[in-house]
Amino acid sequence: MEEYESVKNWRASLEQSALSRGKPLTKNAWYHRVRAMREYSDIMGSNPDALMAEGIDAAMKRLTDFFLWLTGEEVEGLPVRDKSVSWNSACTRQAIIRGFYTHSDLVFPKRFKVPKRKRSDVSKRDSRTPVFGYDEESEKSYLNGMISQFVSNLNFRDQTVAICLLATGADAADLLSLKMEFVRDGRGRMTSLSRIKWEGDRLKDGFPFRTYFSREATILLKRYVDQERVDAGDGEPLFVKEGGDPLTVQALRDNFRGAAERMGYARMGESNPFRPKRLRHAFREACSAAHIDSGYAEAFMGHSSGVSASYLEKGEGSFLREYIRVEPYVTLFGVDRNGVTDLADTVEKQKARVSDLEEKLSVSNDRFTEVYDRCMVLEEEMNRIMPMIQRMLDKESEIDRLIAQARAPE
Repeated sequence: MEEYESVKNWRASLEQSALSRGKPLTKNAWYHRVRAMREYSDIMGSNPDALMAEGIDAAMKRLTDFFLWLTGEEVEGLPVRDKSVSWNSACTRQAIIRGFYTHSDLVFPKRFKVPKRKRSDVSKRDSRTPVFGYDEESEKSYLNGMISQFVSNLNFRDQTVAICLLATGADAADLLSLKMEFVRDGRGRMTSLSRIKWEGDRLKDGFPFRTYFSREATILLKRYVDQERVDAGDGEPLFVKEGGDPLTVQALRDNFRGAAERMGYARMGESNPFRPKRLRHAFREACSAAHIDSGYAEAFMGHSSGVSASYLEKGEGSFLREYIRVEPYVTLFGVDRNGVTDLADTVEKQKARVSDLEEKLSVSNDRFTEVYDRCMVLEEEMNRIMPMIQRMLDKESEIDRLIAQARAPE
């Protein structure tokens, strides 16, 4: 793709736009555009230079056909698509290709209407599993316990990851890219900070962010390192699998889904309401619940806007002050308890108790069956002897009558 002049111009324009926002164009951002361009060229049966030379009217028709094709519609002249993508995904891909034209100064007229994004099915499903509640009396939002229950179903490493994602509002890929040196001070010792500050650039698009690990997340992170990564070198990954390989985003998603399935929330064919990305969304809700300035929220999360860039230049004191306002809304278990590991132990003990009770119930059921069988035998025996007893009673009554008759005066 990059051999074509139009693609070279596209990249140069994107790089200039990125630099104007203070950051270079990332490899990941460019990769997604090239992949979409390759798909568009293949479907249209033409190369990028030829497509650009066709002019504005042809570009509008091709973009419309491309969108319809993505959503599974039959388009004359285009092959039938095996599997359609969601409406919003089609909007995104069409927008990427539209950028290919506009970055080469091809201006679309107002009569060209682009499809508008809809509320996604994932968002609708998430709304059925809200993680924040609202207290009308105090007029405050609060975590309703679902995330706590979810975290309790994870192993200790993944508990640490989940709480860190919730506390920072970070992408899972960014968190899992951290090295051991992140939690150590200049002398190579474990940091003594009560809240670890985290500044960097998002891997997804290169936009800068500045956030914190809450006191709870910092305590849990230190405990995780002490228990599982104490001998790791500074350049090694912070979070690893059992074999020592770096923990991947896909592996984390699978682990999160397994925990959600045990809770009964992740059903076949549907998105997991407790996926890593949902914790980032929960952080955004927490910022809203804390009523902090939206500029700080965007800076915490690394959103692309001139507003967040200006807030990133603010002093440490104001940044920490705003984060402390958010912190209560992203704290699950508090810092004065032994934390989620104790809760997980309690859950395991309760599971063992339930198993023991089930075993006792099974024994009780056997005993009940035995007693019931004996009762049935007794009932049959009673049915057999009751007529005999009745006859005896009848004879006794007859004798009493005769005795009374004999004693009566003539």
